[in-house]
Amino acid sequence: MVEQLTAIAPDLVAGQEGSRQNPPRYIATNGLNYWLKGNPQAAGPHNCLVAELLAGRLGASIGASPPVAVIELPSMAALPEHRQLVGWCFGSRDIPGSLNIRQFKSRGLAIPLEAFDPTQAALVWAFQVWIGQGDWQCLINSADGRIYSLDHENWSSFEAPASPCPPVHNHEDLGPVGCDATAVDRAATIIEAMDEDAILEMCTDVPQLTRLEVPAGHLEAVAESLIRRKHHEVRQRMMEWLRA
Repeated sequence: MVEQLTAIAPDLVAGQEGSRQNPPRYIATNGLNYWLKGNPQAAGPHNCLVAELLAGRLGASIGASPPVAVIELPSMAALPEHRQLVGWCFGSRDIPGSLNIRQFKSRGLAIPLEAFDPTQAALVWAFQVWIGQGDWQCLINSADGRIYSLDHENWSSFEAPASPCPPVHNHEDLGPVGCDATAVDRAATIIEAMDEDAILEMCTDVPQLTRLEVPAGHLEAVAESLIRRKHHEVRQRMMEWLRA
């Protein structure tokens, strides 16, 4: 079941750099911080908030992305500059100590390549291949070397369920991190082992709330696409990357 929370106060920090929506960070009723997005940006099956919710749930279930929730932002809690977000929003949980790769670049910070966990990195890349993420991004936690997928507004299994898995992205500035036979095999195995009923539930259990509307039958088609892709396609693409 999708976690539904209420935002109680803004966490007064700058918005996440590098995101098209520049989301603000709010404290929710569970005491945790979430980055909020409330603009669907496109109607019909391409509702980016639903895309974010589905991909976030799938990724979090295997440790490839931060946990997500549906969060109501009341008018009394919203800062004046966030009035357009009042209502139900998508929320991505903040990972303390993490920065978007684009923040590393915009701030001129050195990316801690030596701290990366190659197994975790391979899992994130495999997850992004599986869903067909368009604009690849990641969070980097310098403390533990973990990478997290994020900004899942556009991915091909959601936008075009009949399409095949894309190849692995060229992760500029990160080099071949995760391009290791053992790490790739483990990542592909984790995705192949995902329970099909769980995939269907995570794709179709979307609260009937304003801003989260999609046409009937679309979410089932997304689930079917992901179930098809997880058999052989993800491993094939990851192995092509490994051999390149």
